[in-house]
Amino acid sequence: MNTHTGCVSHKRIDVAHSPLFFMGHDGTAYAMTTVRMDERLLSTQIISQQLDLFKDPIGITQDDLMNSASVFDGEYWYVNVGDLTLVYSYRHRAWTVYDTIDMNAPFYYFDKIIWGRKDGVLAEFSEDYLDDGRPIYAYWQSKALDFDEPSRYKQFREFYLVAQAYDDSDSDIRVTFEVDYADVYSSAYVANMIAIWGKSKFGDRFISRNINASIPFMIGRRARNLRIRFANSVPILDEVDTEDDLFDVKRKRNYNGAYVRDTGAYYYYLNGEWIRLTEEEINQPMLVYEVNGEYDMKGKR
Repeated sequence: MNTHTGCVSHKRIDVAHSPLFFMGHDGTAYAMTTVRMDERLLSTQIISQQLDLFKDPIGITQDDLMNSASVFDGEYWYVNVGDLTLVYSYRHRAWTVYDTIDMNAPFYYFDKIIWGRKDGVLAEFSEDYLDDGRPIYAYWQSKALDFDEPSRYKQFREFYLVAQAYDDSDSDIRVTFEVDYADVYSSAYVANMIAIWGKSKFGDRFISRNINASIPFMIGRRARNLRIRFANSVPILDEVDTEDDLFDVKRKRNYNGAYVRDTGAYYYYLNGEWIRLTEEEINQPMLVYEVNGEYDMKGKR
């Protein structure tokens, strides 16, 4: 009923409480459940309607799909497809894509997920913080937003971001854009609004709740589609021997980082100078609640 089910593989079908979650041969994720308990009627629902696995940024192949595997842990459904791990939240009905888990052949064992990695090691999730002092470039990006009119130009005006403010640590969030699949290197910057002793200065806006108020950031671009990315920490793109070698780094863009072997420290570039990353900056948290924007198109806003 409702839709076709595709061809189901035993490696990517799991019981998720009452429904069956599975991947079809067409690259679509389905949830199958009964319409009425007293009748033998099955109904399928597409749970990946906004997720096209064969298009950018996922871009898997049919061979990747045929070799995929899945596992459900009671709240999240993990699907390994190629080099990516797709995670579906049963509670939030939303997807998250990871490219660093390296999950192959996952299985559920004694209330935890265990999987094999490509290097032959068995792995499991850990609550320990294992960055080894290296800054992790944590980021989230939206899909290419064309608002169901991919061929028409829109005037993207501004956006609003609501983020968490922490009492005892900074949380610096940098927002960048991709306009018509081309990166825009100018960025917006969201800083913590809670007063922190020794860091706040005259003119800072203090609030009584741990939520940053929505602040408008101007985009001012005319394009067919827009992608928003907000990130924490900086990407480390180069390694050099000494601090003097930092000036020879070719990729000098704001908030791009480099590692210096002589000092064993990380630096990022900002407006013509290299700034050393402190341990507090490396370990900054980030939490975003909401992103809103405004665009104009003939007949729509």
